[in-house]
Amino acid sequence: MAPIRKILVVDDDPNLCRTLADILHIKGYSPMTALRGVEACRLVEEQQPDLALVDLKLPDMDGLALVREFRQLLPGMEYILLTGHATQESAIEALNLG
Repeated sequence: MAPIRKILVVDDDPNLCRTLADILHIKGYSPMTALRGVEACRLVEEQQPDLALVDLKLPDMDGLALVREFRQLLPGMEYILLTGHATQESAIEALNLG
């Protein structure tokens, strides 16, 4: 398995995106950020990140729906879902997505 280098951060909070990107950069990764799902899909197609950190609640789409899009656009990409609004249903659905 190749090392993770490019990481996409998807969250509607620009301060959180900037902070996570700064931390990832300091740790030697190549971060990119998106505030909306549509923008994130464009970055996945263009930049082909190795990993995506995805907020569950986005203004234009659900984070789980976005992960499904990612799986079609770039099947080998890994992802981690982040949220402050977890429910048992969303946790089960996330687990079912892998």
